Formats: sequence, C-alpha cells, structure tokens
Amino acid sequence: MRRLKSRIRRVLHDERGSNAVLIAFLLVPMLGFGAMALDVSAQHAEHAQLQHGADAAALAVASSCARDETACTTTADVDAQEYVNGNAAIPVEGTADVTIDKANRTAQVTAEATFPHFFASLIDSDDDPSSTTVRSTAVAEWGSPESGETIPLAIAECELTRHFDPGTEEQGDPFILLLIGPGKGDKKPDECAPGYPGGFGWLEGDDIDGDGDADCKVAVEVGVPEPGVPGKSDTKAGGCPDDYITKLIGTTVLIPIYDSFTEGSSGSHGSYNVKEFAAFYITGYHIASAKCEPPGAKSGSDCYLPGESKAPGFKGGEFGLQGYFKRYVAIGEDFDLGEVTPNGGLKVAKLIG
Repeated sequence: MRRLKSRIRRVLHDERGSNAVLIAFLLVPMLGFGAMALDVSAQHAEHAQLQHGADAAALAVASSCARDETACTTTADVDAQEYVNGNAAIPVEGTADVTIDKANRTAQVTAEATFPHFFASLIDSDDDPSSTTVRSTAVAEWGSPESGETIPLAIAECELTRHFDPGTEEQGDPFILLLIGPGKGDKKPDECAPGYPGGFGWLEGDDIDGDGDADCKVAVEVGVPEPGVPGKSDTKAGGCPDDYITKLIGTTVLIPIYDSFTEGSSGSHGSYNVKEFAAFYITGYHIASAKCEPPGAKSGSDCYLPGESKAPGFKGGEFGLQGYFKRYVAIGEDFDLGEVTPNGGLKVAKLIG
C-alpha cells in the first residue's frame, strides 16, 4: 500500500512538471493573440476616427465649391489636409487625397494614416512588418436645393429681388418683412405683383414624423404649390406653437420663396407656388403672443437682437419679421440638390457616401 501511494505521488509530481512546460510553450502565442486582438481593436477605432476627418474634409471641400466652383480646386488639397488632421483625433498625421467632379458636383476625400501596430501588421496586406495603414473615404455633394424640409414659412419673391442680389452681394439690406400692416390689412411692397397676400405667409405644417398630427415643419418642392394657413394670422404656422418664432431670432433660416399665390375657395386654404429657396437671418420680430427670450431683447412690444432695434425697427401697428437675406451655404441639410444657380443665394453641401 505504501508503494502504491509513493507511485501515485511520483506520477502527480511528474504531471505538474509537464503542465508547467505546456503553459510555458502556450504563453507566448497566447500573449501574441492577445496583443493582436488589442492591435486590431485599436485599428478599428482609428479607422472610425479617420472617417470623421474624411467626412469633415469632404464637406469642407464641397462647401468651398458651392461658394465658388472655380476657386475651390486651388484650395481643395490644403483644406482637406487641414480638416483631416483637425477632426480625426489620431496620434499620427494623416494625408488626404481629393477628387473633385464638377459635372456631378461631388468631392471625394480619401484619408490615410500609418499606425505602429506590429501584431496587426502580421495579418494586413502591406509589406511593412511594424505598422498598418488605415484608409477612410467620404463623398459629399453640393448644389441648389430643389426639395426638402423647412420651417412652415414662405417669403414673396418680390421681397427677395428688391432687397438682395445674390449674384453680387454677400448679404442684402435689413428690412421689415410685413405680414400685417397698420389697421390689420395686408401689407405688401408696391413692387409685388397683384395676388401676393403679403410679404410672407405661413404654410400648413406636414405630418413629418408620422404620428397623425401636423409638425412644425413642411416638406417643400420647387414648382409644387404648397397649402397656406387660412386667414391673416400673424402668429400661427401650421403645427407650431404660437411662440415658436422666439427660437429663431439670431439664426439663419432656410425658407421657400414663392412667385405666385392662388386663392382658395371661401374659408379654405390658398396655395403658394414655390420657386426656390433662400437664407434669411432674423434680427427681430413683432408677433402677437410671442415672448422675447435671449439673445433677443424686448423693446416695447417688439423683440430685437441687441443693437438692431433701429435697423430699421417696427412702426405702430406693424406685425412681422425683421432681418436680411444672405448668401449662404448650409451644411448637412436634408435637401435634394440640383444644378447650382444664383437664385436665392442658398447652396447646400451634404455627405452622400
């Protein structure tokens, strides 16, 4: 019995030694696979960061081309490089390769960076044994908007043409865009053709989110009549709270421009024919029931940005908006785009790939 126990102890001792040798042999590949997993994981994170840089660079180049297609090609490489390095948040410097297709109004940026990953380099496709090369590509387009979602407000074309020339001006003169003038009657410039119900009009909000109720947005398409809100309300756009205009002061809003108005039957909606889109910067308003909140400052019954109460300022009985049209490139707005035109002065740049 003693001999049997002694043999068992010897066998166990021998197996413990074998296990130690086996673990020693396996430790090296186990550490290698762990390091490789960390390298590959870091590589995926670096690709995501590099993609941010490529996206920002493509939008920057497309925006530049939207402003000036002739000049953008000379600055594209420098702009793309700056945005890749400024937005990628990576520890090494990346490079940017730019391809501009003016016929299709697209800018493609391929960002590339090399990272010191020894283990991950064992399974990549290049010949460098100590690093991996990560690439990300982004494509952006630019153009004039043809359809999209906007706030439910439309401005008469005659207001645009008499206050702003987008072909020669960066921004137009500030003016009062009246909906209702003294005596609560329609107020429109003499230059506006008959049939215009005022300087601007509220549109009927659409059910954008599909919950069955009108939202404070409207899906608008150039050349398609858009229903207006009946009556002469100075406060209410379809689907919007009475004071929603307070959130718009000090911002540039993208607004459809109408070139004709069709009266509806008694008590029903008329419709505005949308011709184009423009950018309007709001510096003040006099809208019944609307509060005045920062950055606006209350002046009597009106609300203005600081220093804008005399530019030109509302007179008694006037209801509407104060501001000016401007040449503007909107970034990332969800519009369908077409050929670049000077009409309205609004261009859009957005990612498409």
